[in-house]
Amino acid sequence: HPASQALLTEMSCVPDWVDFDVMRLGGAMAQRHFPMLILALTYGCMPLTFANPDAAVVFARTGRMEANISRRLNESGTLFFGVCNSDDLAPGRSMWAACVQVRLIHAMVRMHLLDKGWDVARRGIPISQLATAAGPAFFGTHLLTCLRRLGAKFSDDEARGHCMIWRHVTCLLGVPQALIGKTQTQQDEFDRYIASSFFAPDETARSVMAALIEGLCTLPPTARMPR
Repeated sequence: HPASQALLTEMSCVPDWVDFDVMRLGGAMAQRHFPMLILALTYGCMPLTFANPDAAVVFARTGRMEANISRRLNESGTLFFGVCNSDDLAPGRSMWAACVQVRLIHAMVRMHLLDKGWDVARRGIPISQLATAAGPAFFGTHLLTCLRRLGAKFSDDEARGHCMIWRHVTCLLGVPQALIGKTQTQQDEFDRYIASSFFAPDETARSVMAALIEGLCTLPPTARMPR
């Protein structure tokens, strides 16, 4: 189908700011601190994704967080941990294909919500590019902050590589180049604007965050963690 071909062609174009050598440094750093990475992602970054009220509504309507926390975490972990091997983000490789799948799932959910009467005038398009553009802030710079709090040690080049991975992943998930920094300094400016403009949890967002925390309390690997 022409539309499918156009999607794959677009995703196969690697931005000129992507440097796989630099990203390897960031991926190796994340793998080196893997236990800390699990904690930082699960408790430090995932709850923030529901701070966008529109994202929280999507999860509240599907009920997936409350219904099967293990499956939700496994789905997220496939992407979050898989991209540590940044070479697999090259066109046609496994994590590139995973990004294609996530992007198509987002499209299917978007179409379903619109078909069910999503209030576009009040909320805008569900799973929007602007909301997705927060990826480098949450899983890039904020994740590094969480890792530091847990005692992780890494160089500036490793930090730059890690953040570049998430800029590239965000691009693969459909965010246009105009909303992604070509440099980390430019990305930091975008992140400050997006975080201040689109992320302020409402009651629905808080309830979804609470469902995540409660779900983690019931899973064998995380049940020992204080709530």
